[in-house]
Amino acid sequence: MWKLTWTTYRSKNFPFPLPIVRLRQTKVGSLVLVENGRMKCKTEEESDFYELLIQENLYPTLNYHVGSIPVHFALVPFKLALIERHSHMNEKRLMKRLKKRKWDVLFFSRERLATEHGRRLLVNDIYHLLSQKPSFSLFETKKGLSH
Repeated sequence: MWKLTWTTYRSKNFPFPLPIVRLRQTKVGSLVLVENGRMKCKTEEESDFYELLIQENLYPTLNYHVGSIPVHFALVPFKLALIERHSHMNEKRLMKRLKKRKWDVLFFSRERLATEHGRRLLVNDIYHLLSQKPSFSLFETKKGLSH
């Protein structure tokens, strides 16, 4: 979507301000169709974590791409990427590339998804990260955390 704005420019050479027309592209809100992604999960741990996110009213998109970066779980309305940690991964580079696109990143390990306690801690980390965003209100999405 494009936005047309009128502004004025003052110059030392002219005694009056000059009108300028600016054409800028505005950001459009991202809408994602929520579908049952349990069948897309590769492991049982991922499907359990997916179900936990659904129970917590966080609807993830599986195998999402932010530019050329593959994301395991993406919370698109909140611009939060959950990426599995690997030994050959350059985390600082990924964070920098996603920050440039205004996305937050949370890395997780397969061992953390293996236990129910680890999955709950990861959901609490998600809520903690989302509560730091200025446009997020915990009471609009969930009426409290379940432990």
